[in-house]
Amino acid sequence: ETPVGHVDGHLTAKENIADNGGLRQAFLSYRNWVRENNNNQEEARLPGLEHLSPDQLFFLGYANLWCQNVRPEALQMQLLTDEHSPSEFRTVGPSMNFDAFAQTWNCPKGSPMNPEKKCVLW
Repeated sequence: ETPVGHVDGHLTAKENIADNGGLRQAFLSYRNWVRENNNNQEEARLPGLEHLSPDQLFFLGYANLWCQNVRPEALQMQLLTDEHSPSEFRTVGPSMNFDAFAQTWNCPKGSPMNPEKKCVLW
């Protein structure tokens, strides 16, 4: 639910599936690239962000992709006509359905970001 209405899951289903699959594929591709190109060395840490793992930075980058501020009128129009979910749902939905996210952030089983039941297609 948003401040101006509900997301129509029938309208957004195809794109929701694509978002879930896209996050998985991007993360798996990233991990494969690291394995093939890092010569078994630990990835370098970003200065000032050494407390975050490279995998945590991956997920922060993913979430940052969807950061936006939308006027209520635009959000209301999006809910009525757009086959894409609002950005907050495009961030949270795929993340909470992905075990690698929960493992990376140590989300307890049954917590909002690591629910017992996940929607996993692949």
